[in-house]
Amino acid sequence: MTNIVEKLKKTKTNRPIKDILFIQTYAGQRAVEAEIQAEVRDVDKKRTGNMQVLADKNPDFFGWINVSFTTINYPVVQSPGTNDYYLHYSFENKRSNSGAIFCDFRNNRDIAKNRNTIIYGHNMLDGAMFQPLIDYGRYESYFREGIIELITEDATYYYEVFSVRDEDPKFGYIQTHFGSDEEYVEFLKTMKERSYFQKDIELDKDAGIITLSTCVNETWRDWRFVVQGILIDVK
Repeated sequence: MTNIVEKLKKTKTNRPIKDILFIQTYAGQRAVEAEIQAEVRDVDKKRTGNMQVLADKNPDFFGWINVSFTTINYPVVQSPGTNDYYLHYSFENKRSNSGAIFCDFRNNRDIAKNRNTIIYGHNMLDGAMFQPLIDYGRYESYFREGIIELITEDATYYYEVFSVRDEDPKFGYIQTHFGSDEEYVEFLKTMKERSYFQKDIELDKDAGIITLSTCVNETWRDWRFVVQGILIDVK
């Protein structure tokens, strides 16, 4: 995937990056935002982002995520060797029911080396964390226009949403490694086919994707709500 990332860094994509990324659709800051201190929340993260400030506060800092049409605007962490820790601890390493937004420990910190970058977050009843992802299954317009922005120390990555759905994790959407290009392309096609909505989008062996996963909060099944995007621009 490195080649496509380098190409995107050097060339202009024909898909515009919409300003909607940075429009907050709610009034004021929510105190519930993963118990993130004001000085962390106020860091300039939209473009250049002071990554070092966040890394100093937590060495597990991975990046910052924004999802268009939602209030998702959080730091992302990655715990070495486990996906359990940040289910129960905040960005500031405080015990928290909200946990933190975190990247799968199997992913490389260099996004260019990942085919499927997976990020998890709780579905909180008060609307915090990844709860707003559920709206991508309710409003087709979100699916049509949705953009996921992931900012790291190296670059800012933009993904166009191409699949939204409820899914049992055993179906394999959290797969990170693939035995061949053919296996990966087949995986992408399957992810697209399972989506509630469809769009004409090219999926090939060089396409890096991002997968956002959250609970569906239904006690009778251990399913997840999934939003996936394909890399369209790197800056």
